Amino acid sequence: RLENSFPPTFWGVFFSILLLNSFIEEGTKFLLIKRDIGQFPYGFLLGLGFGLGEAALTRPLWEFGIVSERRIPAILLHIITAGILSYTIKKNKPVLGLLISIILHTGFNLVANYAGTP
Repeated sequence: RLENSFPPTFWGVFFSILLLNSFIEEGTKFLLIKRDIGQFPYGFLLGLGFGLGEAALTRPLWEFGIVSERRIPAILLHIITAGILSYTIKKNKPVLGLLISIILHTGFNLVANYAGTP
Protein backbone atom coordinates (compact mmCIF):
# COMPACT_ATOMS: atom_id res chain seq x y z
CA ARG A 1 0.00 0.00 0.00
CA LEU A 2 1.24 3.45 -0.93
CA GLU A 3 0.45 5.12 2.39
CA ASN A 4 2.66 2.62 4.23
CA SER A 5 5.62 3.28 1.92
CA PHE A 6 6.51 6.60 3.54
CA PRO A 7 6.21 7.90 7.10
CA PRO A 8 3.20 10.17 7.81
CA THR A 9 5.46 13.20 8.12
CA PHE A 10 6.57 12.72 4.52
CA TRP A 11 3.05 13.28 3.22
CA GLY A 12 2.56 16.30 5.49
CA VAL A 13 5.76 17.92 4.26
CA PHE A 14 5.05 16.94 0.65
CA PHE A 15 1.56 18.48 0.72
CA SER A 16 2.79 21.57 2.59
CA ILE A 17 5.44 22.23 -0.05
CA LEU A 18 2.89 21.89 -2.85
CA LEU A 19 0.46 24.18 -1.04
CA LEU A 20 3.18 26.73 -0.25
CA ASN A 21 4.32 26.74 -3.87
CA SER A 22 0.74 27.35 -5.04
CA PHE A 23 0.23 30.10 -2.48
CA ILE A 24 3.42 31.91 -3.53
CA GLU A 25 2.72 31.69 -7.26
CA GLU A 26 -0.96 32.58 -7.06
CA GLY A 27 -0.30 35.26 -4.44
CA THR A 28 2.27 36.88 -6.72
CA LYS A 29 -0.19 36.88 -9.62
CA PHE A 30 -2.84 38.30 -7.29
CA LEU A 31 -0.54 41.18 -6.33
CA LEU A 32 0.42 41.88 -9.95
CA ILE A 33 -3.13 42.13 -11.26
CA LYS A 34 -4.17 45.75 -11.00
CA ARG A 35 -7.61 46.23 -9.53
CA ASP A 36 -8.62 48.79 -12.13
CA ILE A 37 -7.49 46.58 -15.02
CA GLY A 38 -8.86 43.28 -13.71
CA GLN A 39 -9.98 41.88 -17.06
CA PHE A 40 -9.50 38.46 -18.56
CA PRO A 41 -7.12 39.52 -21.39
CA TYR A 42 -4.75 41.04 -18.83
CA GLY A 43 -5.00 37.91 -16.69
CA PHE A 44 -4.44 35.77 -19.78
CA LEU A 45 -1.20 37.57 -20.59
CA LEU A 46 -0.03 37.47 -16.99
CA GLY A 47 -0.77 33.73 -16.77
CA LEU A 48 0.96 33.09 -20.08
CA GLY A 49 4.03 34.94 -18.84
CA PHE A 50 4.05 32.98 -15.59
CA GLY A 51 3.60 29.68 -17.39
CA LEU A 52 6.35 30.34 -19.92
CA GLY A 53 8.65 31.69 -17.20
CA GLU A 54 8.15 28.59 -15.07
CA ALA A 55 8.71 26.37 -18.11
CA ALA A 56 11.96 28.17 -18.90
CA LEU A 57 13.19 27.80 -15.33
CA THR A 58 12.23 24.17 -14.80
CA ARG A 59 12.75 22.50 -18.17
CA PRO A 60 14.20 23.41 -21.54
CA LEU A 61 11.58 25.71 -23.03
CA TRP A 62 12.14 25.02 -26.68
CA GLU A 63 12.34 21.58 -28.18
CA PHE A 64 12.56 21.48 -31.96
CA GLY A 65 11.33 25.07 -32.16
CA ILE A 66 8.12 24.66 -30.15
CA VAL A 67 7.14 24.73 -26.50
CA SER A 68 7.54 21.29 -24.99
CA GLU A 69 4.20 19.48 -24.98
CA ARG A 70 4.94 18.35 -21.43
CA ARG A 71 4.77 21.99 -20.25
CA ILE A 72 1.52 22.93 -22.02
CA PRO A 73 -0.80 21.78 -19.18
CA ALA A 74 1.17 23.86 -16.64
CA ILE A 75 1.10 26.89 -18.94
CA LEU A 76 -2.67 26.47 -19.37
CA LEU A 77 -3.07 26.19 -15.59
CA HIS A 78 -1.34 29.54 -15.12
CA ILE A 79 -3.50 31.15 -17.80
CA ILE A 80 -6.70 29.79 -16.22
CA THR A 81 -5.82 30.76 -12.65
CA ALA A 82 -4.74 34.27 -13.69
CA GLY A 83 -8.02 34.62 -15.60
CA ILE A 84 -9.95 33.53 -12.51
CA LEU A 85 -8.02 36.02 -10.39
CA SER A 86 -8.61 38.93 -12.76
CA TYR A 87 -12.31 38.09 -13.12
CA THR A 88 -12.92 37.81 -9.37
CA ILE A 89 -10.95 40.99 -8.70
CA LYS A 90 -13.13 42.80 -11.24
CA LYS A 91 -16.24 41.41 -9.48
CA ASN A 92 -14.90 42.59 -6.06
CA LYS A 93 -14.40 39.02 -4.80
CA PRO A 94 -10.60 38.87 -4.76
CA VAL A 95 -10.23 36.49 -1.81
CA LEU A 96 -12.58 33.98 -3.44
CA GLY A 97 -10.52 34.09 -6.63
CA LEU A 98 -7.29 33.65 -4.71
CA LEU A 99 -8.67 30.64 -2.82
CA ILE A 100 -10.00 29.02 -6.00
CA SER A 101 -6.68 29.58 -7.76
CA ILE A 102 -4.64 28.16 -4.88
CA ILE A 103 -6.89 25.09 -4.65
CA LEU A 104 -6.71 24.47 -8.42
CA HIS A 105 -2.96 24.97 -8.48
CA THR A 106 -2.37 22.68 -5.49
CA GLY A 107 -4.60 20.00 -7.03
CA PHE A 108 -2.72 20.28 -10.30
CA ASN A 109 0.62 20.01 -8.49
CA LEU A 110 -0.55 16.92 -6.60
CA VAL A 111 -1.68 15.19 -9.78
CA ALA A 112 1.43 16.22 -11.71
CA ASN A 113 3.78 15.04 -8.95
CA TYR A 114 1.90 11.79 -8.41
CA ALA A 115 1.91 11.08 -12.15
CA GLY A 116 5.55 12.07 -12.48
CA THR A 117 4.77 14.90 -14.89
CA PRO A 118 6.93 18.04 -14.59
